[in-house]
Amino acid sequence: MKFSLFLGCVVVSILAVTSGHTFDSTLDEDWKNWKLKYEKQYTEDEEIDRRMVWEDNMRYIEQHNLEHSMGKHTFTVGMNQFGDLTNKEFNELMNGFLQVEVDNSTEEEVDEEDDTEDDEEFEESDEELQGAIVDWRRQDLVTPVKSQRGRCRFRRNKVDTRIKRYRRVRRNERALARAAQRVGPIAIAINAGRKSFQLYNRGGYYDQRCGQRLNHAVLLVGFGTERGKNYWLVKNSWGRTWGKQGYINMAKDRRNNCGIANYAVYPIV
Repeated sequence: MKFSLFLGCVVVSILAVTSGHTFDSTLDEDWKNWKLKYEKQYTEDEEIDRRMVWEDNMRYIEQHNLEHSMGKHTFTVGMNQFGDLTNKEFNELMNGFLQVEVDNSTEEEVDEEDDTEDDEEFEESDEELQGAIVDWRRQDLVTPVKSQRGRCRFRRNKVDTRIKRYRRVRRNERALARAAQRVGPIAIAINAGRKSFQLYNRGGYYDQRCGQRLNHAVLLVGFGTERGKNYWLVKNSWGRTWGKQGYINMAKDRRNNCGIANYAVYPIV
């Protein structure tokens, strides 16, 4: 075989292999800017893989937001720091809450004994909650949004309050709302595993496929109503570049979507 013919075969073979990595050239500038914004650096092989995932997420965002404009969704999604991760990679990296520990715990039995209330008190609570707006940030009771991949800066000599014990809230949205209104911010766990959550941007988050298997711990700081839809105001721990400057409005009173009322605790000091 002549060298020129051999070389031609090699070139054709290379093109055939690399054709599976064809990128959308119209996104070149967006890709470059996104890497700069989030300080992403890759090896040559990583660049190909991450760009493929990133473009797939861009297509997902475009399709979801088109459907949102047609009234099919109550929230929008957008590109963020997790744009180069598949949903599987995202869950392995960011969602480490263990549901099995909740299932096997005896905390709820203790709480039921400590916090028994009659039906009359529940009815009064329902009246108080109608149309209520709660946002504990306004009382300066919520610290700034942080990123959970940072180091813990706990110092024992800086402790000025000690927790005696903590109380578990009953597993329903009514009890959770009452606790959030009367007590303050409540630690909760949710299902944050959907791609729609990974790339959440704005609006009231409701995903009918969001199950109640808990995998992520967050902080409930209030609730309210927007455009006729009730929502929970939730503080996340993925930095201010995610969601609404680190926050998300999650659907309230919609059959416990994402298991938001399944695990909620607050301290007794």
